Amino acid sequence: MIRIERNLGFGGGCNIGAGGGHGEYLLFLNPDARLEPGTLQALVRELEVDPSLAAVGPSIADPAGAYRAASAGFEPSLRSVLGHFLLLGRVPWLGRWFPPLQLPEGSTERRPDWVSGAAMLVRRSAFEAVAGFDASMFLYMEDVDLCRRLRERGWGVGLVPEVAVSHALGGTQGPEQAETWARAFHAYLARLHGRVYAGSCAALAALGLAARAVAYARSRRALSQRLARATIALAAAALTVPPVASTP
Repeated sequence: MIRIERNLGFGGGCNIGAGGGHGEYLLFLNPDARLEPGTLQALVRELEVDPSLAAVGPSIADPAGAYRAASAGFEPSLRSVLGHFLLLGRVPWLGRWFPPLQLPEGSTERRPDWVSGAAMLVRRSAFEAVAGFDASMFLYMEDVDLCRRLRERGWGVGLVPEVAVSHALGGTQGPEQAETWARAFHAYLARLHGRVYAGSCAALAALGLAARAVAYARSRRALSQRLARATIALAAAALTVPPVASTP
């Protein structure tokens, strides 16, 4: 056991744990996630069969059925935001132009841009080559960021949809989980593309989530409230005005 004196966040804690071992592969698994039989073996086999892959993940299912957990998806961008939050990715003749930010249920995609850090098997050599997770990202989007940096180094990312883990989505988080994700999502886009681009994406995402919150208001009240909180957080991020640099 490795004891850490303070909370370093998901990525920082995983980096510490990874540094304490020497195995060829690193398994990152949320404390409230449970591997289904055969899952780990299938993930190892995927890395062994395809040496171009740096990271693989399974399908992720919420055992309570309260939410659809995000197993994998494509890089956050204006196009993937439009495809996911405003559902343009589901329009038959438009879908290929708008890759899904999160893969829809039943997708057969096996080579997404990212897989969830809730259950991820990573090749140690690739993980160390990119210096692991970005520890400055305390919670959320660190898995997307890691996969992006791995891809930039020429590695691939794989999904093995026929095997799964059970993960109570947000099970280790409080009611602020949705807002925390929304802020991390905006910050990730702002760091890569600037605040104007990030604000535009956040505003469009907020619009889509607001529509979902209204649609689920009667049938799935808890989900509707969660979506409403994320909507407010995204809208607030979109309206944030960056400080004006002072002249000497």
